[in-house]
Amino acid sequence: MPHSFSQKHTGFALLFTVLVVSVLLAISLSISNIALRELILSSATRNSHAAFYAADTALECALYADIKANALPMADGSIALASPFPACAVNDTTVANSATKKYFKNPDTSSYCFSFVVDKTPIGGVARTLIEARGYNTCDANNFRRVERGIRIGY
Repeated sequence: MPHSFSQKHTGFALLFTVLVVSVLLAISLSISNIALRELILSSATRNSHAAFYAADTALECALYADIKANALPMADGSIALASPFPACAVNDTTVANSATKKYFKNPDTSSYCFSFVVDKTPIGGVARTLIEARGYNTCDANNFRRVERGIRIGY
């Protein structure tokens, strides 16, 4: 007895296969989207950490230069920066008409940069020092993934 197929059951396997493939494709696209977002987030975190550590390095260099090496200028300008800081290759720029000096790391020496501003103001015969350090994960100012972090200390 020959087996005959009815017309209403034809194409069911093809429809079921397309449905299963569509569901698997949707799941794989969702997982890929989540993985891409996690990759972007971890990259941003890495860049943020690099910028923060660069700012911390700048702050440590400024504190060392001020406290240990006595290389930062006083409010009256009596002490000038005679040479690069012991642990940091920096250049200095005096802000006009003030005791504020700005220092920055030479971008040729590392993939990260930092800058810091030192402001010494006499208050009641004692110099109040304010150091503002900024770190960058890259020295390229045009890089759209450049991250800046800052630390400020006063004593």
